[in-house]
Parts: sequence; structure tokens; C-alpha cells
Amino acid sequence: MFNKDPLTEHEINKDEFSVNESVKNASFFIKQGSHLNRRNLERMSLLIDKHQPHIKENSKILLGKVVVDNIYYFDRYLSINVNKNNLPERFEVYLVNNIELNSHFKMDYFFQDGDLCIDLESLKAVSDQIMGEWSFCVKSRYKNYTLIDLITKNSHKNDLCVLKDLGCNYFNDEVYCSGLFIKNSTLMFCQTPESSYLKTTRNIEKKDIYINDFLFKKYSFSFVLTEIDRSPELFRLILFSRYTNKKVVMNTQVKGNIVECFFDSKECMVKFIDNVENGRWDIFGEILFGDYLIEGRLVLDSDVQEKKGLKYSNLNSEESLLVYTTDTNKLSLVKGKQHNVFREKNQVRSKITQLKKKNNRIYEFSIELEANCDLEIDKVALKLRSKDIIRTIEILDIKVEFRENKYKISGTYNINWDDFFPLYWDLFIMVFDDSNEGGWIRVNGATKNIIKKVNKDYFKHAIKSRDGSKIIYPYVTFGNDISFMMRERENYETISNKVKETLAYYTYKLLKPVYFNRKDIWLGFEKFSKTAQDNGYAFFSYVDKNQLHENFYFVIDKNSADFDRIKKESNRIVKFMSFKYLLLVYGSKLLVSSETKRHVHNIRIRSGRVAEAINQKKSVFLQHGVTALKKSDVFKKSKGRGNFDLVVATSDIEQDIIINNWNYSSDEIITTGFSRWDLLTDKSNSVEKRKIFLMPTWRTWMEDMPTDDFIKSEYYLNYLSLLTSEALNRLLIDNNLELVYFLHPKFKQYISEFKIENDNIKIKEFLDIKVNEEIMEASLMISDYSSVTWDMYYLNKPVIFYQFDLEKYMEYEGSYIDMEEDLFGDRVKNVNELLFELEYYIKHDFAMKESYATLRKDYFKHFDRENSKRIYDEIKKRF
Repeated sequence: MFNKDPLTEHEINKDEFSVNESVKNASFFIKQGSHLNRRNLERMSLLIDKHQPHIKENSKILLGKVVVDNIYYFDRYLSINVNKNNLPERFEVYLVNNIELNSHFKMDYFFQDGDLCIDLESLKAVSDQIMGEWSFCVKSRYKNYTLIDLITKNSHKNDLCVLKDLGCNYFNDEVYCSGLFIKNSTLMFCQTPESSYLKTTRNIEKKDIYINDFLFKKYSFSFVLTEIDRSPELFRLILFSRYTNKKVVMNTQVKGNIVECFFDSKECMVKFIDNVENGRWDIFGEILFGDYLIEGRLVLDSDVQEKKGLKYSNLNSEESLLVYTTDTNKLSLVKGKQHNVFREKNQVRSKITQLKKKNNRIYEFSIELEANCDLEIDKVALKLRSKDIIRTIEILDIKVEFRENKYKISGTYNINWDDFFPLYWDLFIMVFDDSNEGGWIRVNGATKNIIKKVNKDYFKHAIKSRDGSKIIYPYVTFGNDISFMMRERENYETISNKVKETLAYYTYKLLKPVYFNRKDIWLGFEKFSKTAQDNGYAFFSYVDKNQLHENFYFVIDKNSADFDRIKKESNRIVKFMSFKYLLLVYGSKLLVSSETKRHVHNIRIRSGRVAEAINQKKSVFLQHGVTALKKSDVFKKSKGRGNFDLVVATSDIEQDIIINNWNYSSDEIITTGFSRWDLLTDKSNSVEKRKIFLMPTWRTWMEDMPTDDFIKSEYYLNYLSLLTSEALNRLLIDNNLELVYFLHPKFKQYISEFKIENDNIKIKEFLDIKVNEEIMEASLMISDYSSVTWDMYYLNKPVIFYQFDLEKYMEYEGSYIDMEEDLFGDRVKNVNELLFELEYYIKHDFAMKESYATLRKDYFKHFDRENSKRIYDEIKKRF
């Protein structure tokens, strides 16, 4: 075992210290420099005697060297040819850690034929404790001092010299390699991860590695090393991501100068592809020759200096891989969506050159296509942008012309509303190249004129269904491409309201110099401008009731269930889509909301005067929920998105998440807590029946899914199984409980599919209830990944996380915290597990488990009901 006692001795008195010349010489070798951590050496202050002016007082250890003639390894022993006269009369042999000198391990040794023999067998018993680099040393005592002399070979060379690679061990599913080597003449042992072992124990030479005869097979590829004069002991092929710095090491074997990189099976190929994330990877090699390791980019040994594809492969129905050479013949690969990789393989450039609506039912279009090879145009189609659902609408009426080295594709798209499927649709062309490879090419460009026209007014270019309930229109993406949106038409999307928008705009322009420039107008709102239950209204109410800002207005739809209530509470409530509302949208200086900017109007509308005005506003993001359980790029600070000027956080943990993942600086984040938490009180004991609140979140991959698909989904089947469970019903009846199931607003169209005939279960939808009231009245919450669970946790109430689709959720959404380790409630995967935990909490009167209760101090910074005050103070300070 490791010696836990320190190597150091007690404090010394410099006046009692007198050192003979041999000790002085041995100890002062260290002045010339050491591989040991210099900070530790300075801390130990190598005291020799009081006549050395640069030596500090009150030291405890003397470091030096014991010089030996030869070192070699045999079987399990290190044999060291050493002059016994150079050794103290009494000593011990230790391994000492090069970073932390107080970490050390005592070694067994004996003398044989004049050699000091160190037995390495004892290292096996403690292999999991000796990570890192270690030096062999001789420990002895002189008076009140500990002398540590490094075993050093008598040599003028400072190169690394490997004595023995000892083998591999496995710790926590990672491979560690161990070995003996001499570095800067000092005898050392190391045990490091396999990925870094060779770089620790070998001399490194960095240079390009030239290859040729690149050959692909079914589950392998091979090539020939061209500039080596002997067979290497080892070749490692490494993929290095340009964007994430991740490394992937491939299985290889070497025969002479031929290297083969292989997969044992189709399953191994799939596993490898899973490790290689979508993106661009550079291909490196490492060649081992004895004590030297050559590392560098793989370069195709060719006189042809042009970027070209070596291998294209469809990996699955969605992704492809292309191995290619760069302009300097270095090997790289790109993995990604098929249409992107296939486009790069053939260097295809495309753009829409004409787009026109005709007779409110047809789009006429023209596309221009260029490539570095001959193409065969097969078909044109609209494809649904979805991770989980495949939908394609082929455009049958097309015409292809080839002139001036360009393909011109023209056609008409006649809307068939039976094909209607929300939400985003992209334009694709199926082509075959000169190697007869087929692939979809996304049309990802447009002329400036088309982009300008589409951006000016989406409504002008929209086609509406005959009954007016559906709408389709082109829009400009963040990448300046043209795509199409299919969705339900909102009741306010009318010609009369478009006229009203125009009148309001010119009225605003007229009044701007004399009125709006003098007013500091704030607009508050919540989800779709249809509720007043979240942080948006809680903050507005605080400011309004305390008369802190006279030009702060709250926007809400007059058809909202909350409208009549809040209209009585304030005279600064503004009806959504009223003329006054439009004037305030144009004239406001600051948007303050629990949602993104576009919720003040329409989150689907990205063009037109109103959308343009909203994009120019400064904004404060009060947040809808704690950022932790769900990754989101929607709120990330990036070009083209509705970036916030100030973001509210609830803890230092959440602030770090926002800084590290959303690209906001600490100056743009305020850790104040949520406004709505100021209003939360525990009402669970004041209701007639104690409540269980079941509130799952939505899934992006199911957004606007047709009902026929929804009722086949894992989501629907699992929640239906829970709600119809006889065991659940028995728990509710026996314990006089009520379960309230709240369907997420984005799933409101499926409410009719949950027909539960049970008096103890209430099915609620968006606008039916006040979520904060249900949370205050509930004794326990069941959710999955919803941020509303933090409100329950804030009230010190238990949460059960029903995560039956965690694997899929992590693939499509992801989490900023570890679902296994960091949740503040019980995680269950099926109905039986859920009911088991529910029964536990019923028996324990819904008391939170102690292990979760202790986490609250880390997950919440404030409990003082002054969150709104802190937010207001920060806004006034900054704006």
C-alpha cells in the first residue's frame, strides 16, 4: 500500500545544521534542473547549509542524485549496477510521484552480484493507485533530515530511453499502459491512459506521413507508407475533429509498410460511426520505431495537387461519409447529412433564380445548378425537416435544360392539401453523378432579389387552403436559403389586419419624433401572448403595483382565460393585435418576457415590418423555466437569432450552464431567481383532495405530428398506459387523491385522444388551468424533462421523473445535467416503477427524501421573495 506518512521530517534549526561534503554534493545536483514539478521543489526549499545565500530556511527534505552505471530489466526485476560506496549505509527504495512528492510507494529490493535489484511484482497490487509519472529514489536520513536521491544513469544523453513496456490495465472502462523508461537520465515508471502513453515514454518527431495505394474494402481500408526504411512496431490512425478537438483512434495492424485499418464486423462499423460525430475530421498517424514516435497528418504521395474525393459511402438512410484530400493532399473526411456530403463530393452549387405565386394555388420556380462533373437530374421534391418522420412531396411538373455549363431546372408546384404536414419543408433535387452515385441535393441558395421579396412580406407570398384553415409560404432561413412553412393559419392572419399593421407603422413614423422618442416603453408578454401566469406577468405585476415604470405595458390576447382577471388589476393591459398594440410594438424600447422576442407577435413569422421591428428591440429573458434538463439552441446567442440583452438565472450552477452553452458572458446574466417564485406558497393541505400533478413536456420530434401518428407514438402509449392503470386508480381511491394531467400547449390538438372515464383523473389543456396554482396545490409532481419541476422543488415538494424515452430524448434534445446523478427526484422508466415510488411518497405523507432536500442550497441562490426587485434593479441599472 501507499505510505500515507509524509516523507518530510520535523522542522530543523539551521544553527544546528552542518552537512559534510558528500551530502552537499549529492543534494546539490538538483540545482541543474529536474523533471519534478518545479513548484514543489521551490516549496521544499533545498537547504544545504547556512552559507548558501539563495537557500531558504526551515526546510525538511534534501533532494539529490545517486549516479549509477547501468540499468536493465529482467523478468520482474529492475537490476541497477551501482557502486555501494555511493549509497548510504541504511536506506530504502521508493517510487515518488513527480507532481505530489508526498505520494510515494515503498519497493522491495535486494543485492545480487553487486547489483541493486528492485522487485516490481508489488506494483500489481496497487496498480489502480499509481497513475501518472513516478521516479525511483533512494531514501535515507542524515541527522534530522530526509535525503531523497533520484536514481540517475551516468549518461550525457537527455533523450528518452524505454526499458520495458509492462502492459495494460483497465480502470473505469479505460485502458491504461505502464512502462519503465529513462528521462533526463532519471529512472522512471509511468502509468497513463493508452491515448497518451507513447507521447509520455517516447521521443516525439512531428512531420507529415506520406502514403499511397489507398484501398477501400467492405469493413476495412489500407494504404502503403512510402517514406520509411524499416517496418514500424506500431501504427495508430487517429481522427481529430476540427471543431470539438475530439479524437477517435482506429484499430490497425501493420505488415511491413502496409497499414490496414479494420472493423471486425458491421456492428463495429456502426459503433465507430456513432463515435465519429457529424462534422469535418483530419486524419493523423502515429508510427512507433523503438524509442521514437513519429506523428503527423497523412498525406497522399501524389503529384496531383487538387482536392478530390477518395471514398463516398452512405452510412445509413440519413448520413454519408466522404474521405478526401485537401488542396495540399492531406487526408480528411467529412461526415454528415447525405445531401450535404453528396453535394461536397461533387462540388455542387445551387440557387433559386425564380419564385412566383400564381392563382393562390401554384408556385412557379427555377433553379440553377453547377457541379464539377456531369449530373443526371432525376427528380425535385419538398422534404419535411424532421429527425423522426420521413415525408416527401415529389414535384412532378419539371423541365431540365443544360446550357453554359449549368443545369436549369424549372417547374410548378401545385398545392395538394392532402399532403399537408407541418412544419418546415426544404427543396431538394435527386441527382446521379458520373460514378453513378445517387443522392439528394438541397437547394441552398437564392438570388438577392428573391430573398428581398420573400423577406418583405410573407403574407403576400402565402397560399391558403380553400377553407382558410391552413397556409403555406416561402421564408428565408438563418443561412439565407429559401424553405417553405406549412402550418395552421392563425385567426388574426387576415388582409384587414395586414392593412392595420401598415396604418400603425405610418402612424408610428409620424409620431416618433414628438412622442415615441420621448417615451421609454417596455412591453411584457408570455407564451404566444395568450397567458398571464408566468414570470412575464409576475414581473410586470410587481413593477406596475409598485408604480416603478409608468410606460410598462402587458400584451395579452382578449380571448385568453386570463384576460378578464388581469384587466381588472391594471390599466396598462393591451389587447393583442389591437391598433394600440401595433403602435407599441413599433415604438417600444425594451421587451421583457418569459419567452423569446417573437412571442410578442407570432413565433412563425420572420418577415414583414412587425417582425423586423421586433428583431431590433433590446430584450430581457426572464426565462420560462430553469435551464438544466433540456439543451436548446433556440436561446443561444448567435447570428440571425433573437438574442437577449439580459438573461435571468436562478443559481450559480445555471449561470455556468448559460455561459458555457449559450455564449452569453457573465455580465449579460443576472442570478436573481424567478419573479413567479415570489408568489409561490404551499397550498397542498388546503384542498379538499390532495393532488398529484402530472405535467410532461413536449418533444421537438413530434411537433405538429398528425393525430394518426401521435396515437402510435411512444409518448401517447406510455401516458395512456399510466392514466388507465388499475393500480393507479386503486391508489387514488384508497388514499382520497386526485390526479391532474396537463397536456403541454404544443400538444393541445391531441386532447381528444385522452378519453379517461375516471372521476379521480382530470385531463386539462392549455388555458384550462393556471399552472402555478396547480403547483401550489399539488402534493407531488410527475413529469419527465419539464423545467416546471423546479417550481415544485422550490416549494420543497417531491418530484418523480417518468423517463421512458430517455435514450431518444438524449439523442434529439440532450440535457445540461447528468440524468443519472444530478436529478432532484426519483427517475423511473415504466409504469410499475412509477407506481412503486408514488406509493412510497403516499405512505410517507409526501415528504421529500433527505438526499434530494440537501441539494436545494446548490440549485437555488435565493429564498427571500425579492426576485422581482432584484430583476428590476438590474434592468434600471443596465438600460
